[in-house]
Amino acid sequence: MWGPLGYSLHPNEFTYINGTSVKSVDATDPEALTDAEIRLRHQVTVLASMLREHIPGFERAYVRWTPDSAGIRLTRIIECEHDLSLEEIVQGARFEDEVFLYGFHDCAPRIMIEYGKWYGFPYRAMIPKGLEGLFVVGRCLTKTWEAHMSTRNTVSCMAQGQAAGTAAALSCRDRVSPRQLEIEKLRNTLRSQEVFLGDEERSTT
Repeated sequence: MWGPLGYSLHPNEFTYINGTSVKSVDATDPEALTDAEIRLRHQVTVLASMLREHIPGFERAYVRWTPDSAGIRLTRIIECEHDLSLEEIVQGARFEDEVFLYGFHDCAPRIMIEYGKWYGFPYRAMIPKGLEGLFVVGRCLTKTWEAHMSTRNTVSCMAQGQAAGTAAALSCRDRVSPRQLEIEKLRNTLRSQEVFLGDEERSTT
C-alpha cells in the first residue's frame, strides 16, 4: 500500500512518507524483521514504477534513498499502573491524575474522539508496575493497537516527555519515588508551564 503523505522541497524531487507498510511483524524476531524490510524495499520499487507509468511528470523518476531500517510502531509494551483503552480515548475520559489533554487519533475519520474534544492522560499510565524510579513514555505504553494509534503520536509523546521530565525533577527535589509524588504539585507545575488541563470542565474517572 502507499500513503498520501508527500512533499517536495527542491525542483525535480518528491518524497513519500509512510509510502509502504507490512502488518503483524514480530519486531523482536531478527528474521521476521529482515523479511519485512525486504518486502518494504520491494514495495518501494513497485511504487516507483507505478509513479513513472501513471503520474505525469514522473517519467524519469528514480528511487534516491529509503530509510536505513523499518519504522516500528508497536512492539514490546511495558505494563503500567493504568492502560488507556480505546473506549476511554474516544469517549473523552478524564482522570484525577491527568497530566495533559490530547485530542487526536491517527485512524481518523474512522476513529475519532467524541464531540471533537480530548481525553485526559493519567500520570499513572507512565508508572510501571513493580518497578520504582522509572517512567514509561512514548511507544512502549498502551497495549492495544487501536489505543496505541493515539498515544504514540508525536505531540502526545512530547506531552508525555514534558510530564515525565517535570515529575522526575520534582521527585528528585522532594526525595520521593515517582509513585509517591504529590500529583497536584505536579499538575500545578505543569499549569505554570502552560500545559492545558481543561480544569474548568473536568469530570473525573
